[in-house]
Amino acid sequence: MNPADCLKQGLPSLKRAEAQEVMVYFDPNIIKMEVDKYVWFYSPASHEFLKIKREDHEVLSLIEYIIATKGVINLGALKTYSEWIFRIKRVKIEELLDAICKLKRIFYLEKNQYLASIEKIKKIYNDTAFRLWRVYLHITHRCNFNCWYCYNHQITKDKNVELDAIRWQEIVIKLIRRGVRDFVITGGEPLLRWQDLYEILKKTRKEDANFTILTNGSLFSELIFKRLAPFVTRFVISLDSFSLKVQGTNRSPTGFKKIIRALELFAKHAPEKLTIRSVVTQNNLHEIDEIRSKLKEKFGISNYETVIFLPNKPQEIKLIPRLPMVVNIDDTYPDWFRKFSLLKYKCGAGSQIIAVDCRGDIYPCQNFVEEKKFKLGNMLNDDWYKSILYSSVSRLFCNLSVDNIKSCKDCSYRYLCGGGCPAISWRIYKSLNHHLPFLCDHLKYEAKLRLANAFTYKVEI
Repeated sequence: MNPADCLKQGLPSLKRAEAQEVMVYFDPNIIKMEVDKYVWFYSPASHEFLKIKREDHEVLSLIEYIIATKGVINLGALKTYSEWIFRIKRVKIEELLDAICKLKRIFYLEKNQYLASIEKIKKIYNDTAFRLWRVYLHITHRCNFNCWYCYNHQITKDKNVELDAIRWQEIVIKLIRRGVRDFVITGGEPLLRWQDLYEILKKTRKEDANFTILTNGSLFSELIFKRLAPFVTRFVISLDSFSLKVQGTNRSPTGFKKIIRALELFAKHAPEKLTIRSVVTQNNLHEIDEIRSKLKEKFGISNYETVIFLPNKPQEIKLIPRLPMVVNIDDTYPDWFRKFSLLKYKCGAGSQIIAVDCRGDIYPCQNFVEEKKFKLGNMLNDDWYKSILYSSVSRLFCNLSVDNIKSCKDCSYRYLCGGGCPAISWRIYKSLNHHLPFLCDHLKYEAKLRLANAFTYKVEI
């Protein structure tokens, strides 16, 4: 029985019980979410959460009771009615309450600790310091595909302006010396320059740095795999369908058989290094479950991600798949995602992330390449780091906040969602911090999905 219901059914008033009264402090806007075998409690104010197994009746009952009584706990009444209300037989009420509050996540026995948890997330969220940790390297803008939804669809594709392998080696070394440990190699199609890529990785690979390659997979061969695999942490191949017709409509029919052979290659040698990513459009919406199943059953590939199609211009908004059709698409998340899934409460463009284009020009992220208004500098210059650090563009991005978006600042999911992508906001509204009404429901769903896939803390007695 729900504790709140018990209170309504004539239990003696807690105020009349002669016992010590304890106050538990928590966010009154707490969110409760139930999925499969678990129940989540999330605090929008402090961006903290607890994930409890349904079978942990005692813990769940006490948490629900805390919420129902708005944190006013009468220990005498609880002891008297514990077996009826909570079915608690193994432990004392005080021990269980203490164990929940000892976690110092959502529920607190001291008001100052609760207020400190709220101030902590505000301080983190409003931190405008520049801390670079991920860099997107666009070693080429050229591509053998011509995907209609690509955010870099219009950028210059001139081989003559591309930096050579030696220059790229210098750039990566500069970034490593500045503490960057996460590199995403992209394009264009990076495997168009796989030999240069091999030279770059061979000379700059560090044990404590991660290199991810984003590719359409159509140029893969056993030779390329053998050369690059030892240096690469993760390969991400974009595949929108196992149907040549749908893949051709969404992306390109080019090299379809080679993409399948690439899957077979990874299945044989390193399935754990491969992630398949599908862009969900109206064309492939009904195939996502089939793709996931086929990857796992036929190729032994479990790492699968889906990203919803995002518009690059206002007239493309109508092409976004309808939410009721998308909400059933649940990705199989690898452990690295589960570890970091709750960190996405603020866009890192220009503050934690930069993109370097094929000329060495620096932009806030990969979505702003060749947007000259947002250029931060050039990696070939000696003062490249200072040019970012003291750039008005960098300051602009560092100061972006979901709390400054009128339609978002009071939303319970704001710190899980972050308000959406500033690049999409710019392309549609020519503003970096505009509410995205056409994506709002989907972003809330993604926020819930991140919460449901995050690591949790165990209540121990």
